[in-house]
Amino acid sequence: MATTIKSTQLDFDTVKGRLKDYFKQQTEFADYDFEASGLSNILDVLAYNTHFNGLTANFALNESFINTAQLRSSVASLAEGLGYVPKSYSSSKADLNLSVLISSGTRPTSITIPRNTSFTSSVNDVSYVFQTRESFTAIDDGVGLYSFLNSTDGTSISVFEGIEKTKTFFVGDTTDSQIYVIPDITIDTTTIRVRVFPTSGSSLFDTYTNISKAIRITNSSSWQWNNNGKLPNSFRWKYIKRNRASR
Repeated sequence: MATTIKSTQLDFDTVKGRLKDYFKQQTEFADYDFEASGLSNILDVLAYNTHFNGLTANFALNESFINTAQLRSSVASLAEGLGYVPKSYSSSKADLNLSVLISSGTRPTSITIPRNTSFTSSVNDVSYVFQTRESFTAIDDGVGLYSFLNSTDGTSISVFEGIEKTKTFFVGDTTDSQIYVIPDITIDTTTIRVRVFPTSGSSLFDTYTNISKAIRITNSSSWQWNNNGKLPNSFRWKYIKRNRASR
């Protein structure tokens, strides 16, 4: 009965041994010395080829499933297909009750704290910078006291640790799918603002909204979504704009 090579036994020595057993059962090779003949070199080549093909197939199959994948790029690609968005770093948050008293008779009607106004704190001799993510306005109560309110008219003003950064990409020809890599692992993806300018010197821009916040998508909608970058320490952003006339 001929010896078969089991697919689960693909190490070099096992493959070569089973090849020898097969040839020894053939009448044409009954008197061969497989250890000292030129046929041994041929068996080495066949065994190595089978061994490497088995490893390649095993690696490729493992990388096709998220629970067995070893490469980060494979895991990222598989997770993207499942709609998974990885969590980024999150900025520390502090809530402030802020008010200003102006006793001058020529005081303004209201005072506004613009976006990115900085506040500094120190803990154990380490300084931290916090910034506002939106503008806050305080109105004179009649006696010169200005209390800053949030969007729900509460007195809690939220500030977030960190410094806002700007990353600019110059885009060439428009394609259906444009992906831009931001090589910054410390980014807080919940704070991203995407603005697209028609030219490098233009002051007009289109604001793209994160697609996770989409309620309705129309032909002229502009969206962006982010996912984990396939490169270490990076995030990727893709921008799409639906326009019936351009399709």
